[in-house]
Amino acid sequence: MVFPALSTIKEMVDILKESKKVLKDGRPLLIVVANSGYDHYMQTGLFGRMNVRTTFRGYFRSGIKYKTQRESNGKIFHYEDYHWTLSDYMTAIERAGYAIMGLDECPPGEEARRFDRVFYEKRMRYPTYLLLKVIAV
Repeated sequence: MVFPALSTIKEMVDILKESKKVLKDGRPLLIVVANSGYDHYMQTGLFGRMNVRTTFRGYFRSGIKYKTQRESNGKIFHYEDYHWTLSDYMTAIERAGYAIMGLDECPPGEEARRFDRVFYEKRMRYPTYLLLKVIAV
């Protein structure tokens, strides 16, 4: 979940290369990030949060820094992230010497439907997380 805080693809590549030093041979690395199609602006659609404001301006603007403001319990929280597309993540993975073994967009399971059907239906509209299973090549 650290990649959105990084300002360049090179920083992602450096972190991924460093991770290879601690992985045992043949062991995969799991990368989990907020889905690039989700970002904080989708919280209003999925969670109905009208207390979220953002400067995010488009999915295909790679590496663009955006600010988000969220009000909670009378306090205002500010944070900044960089937007990275799925293609950006794939580029970083390849440049670091990894190959993708698997990809999952983590849709809600059947248990979620039984627990809260309304939330399940909302959750089915937006991808929230992206899990990438990679291995060093």
